[in-house]
Amino acid sequence: MSKRGIRFLAHGAIVAALYVVLTYLTNLLGLAFGPVQFRLSEALCVLPCVMPAAAPGVFVGCLVSNLLSPYGLLDLVVGSLATLFAALTTLRIRRRALVPLPTILFNAVMVGAMIAYYETAGGSGAFFAAFLYNAATVGLDRIDLAPVERSMALLRNSGIDYELRTTVVKELHSADDFRAIGPWIQGAPRYFLQCFTDRDTV
Repeated sequence: MSKRGIRFLAHGAIVAALYVVLTYLTNLLGLAFGPVQFRLSEALCVLPCVMPAAAPGVFVGCLVSNLLSPYGLLDLVVGSLATLFAALTTLRIRRRALVPLPTILFNAVMVGAMIAYYETAGGSGAFFAAFLYNAATVGLDRIDLAPVERSMALLRNSGIDYELRTTVVKELHSADDFRAIGPWIQGAPRYFLQCFTDRDTV
């Protein structure tokens, strides 16, 4: 094997090892798996744009990390493939501002759908609502929420009358979720909880 090939393998192995270590550290905080994820290792997913060896590296790292997943073989396949597709897409991106997008989109769609499928026992009328919820929460660690916070501040200080609503899905929400929403909506004149209704069209 050439020196270039050895260097490529070494770089990929280092990235894979870093991904595993960072995911395991995140798992100690209870944030590596589940509907709300905040994997420190996902920061490595932008590396393929400057280091091609990082693409197979993050895939192998994710594959090994997902051995801990409570979703079993489902996450081992779907979750790892989401990371692989994101890494291969990132390789082809030339505009730096767009580099984080593949990781956000592939994880939100594929992992969000996987968790929704698992939660609704293989798909049911509640799958679409579960998918939307999980797609958003899985992507939270990859999305800058500062614009949302600025929008809320602007709305609060605008003098315009407004109200906020949350659609409650019994299988997805807990009292802790609504306590966490509290600081975000503090100062809102009205806040309503509305029940999700299972229909064939949703």
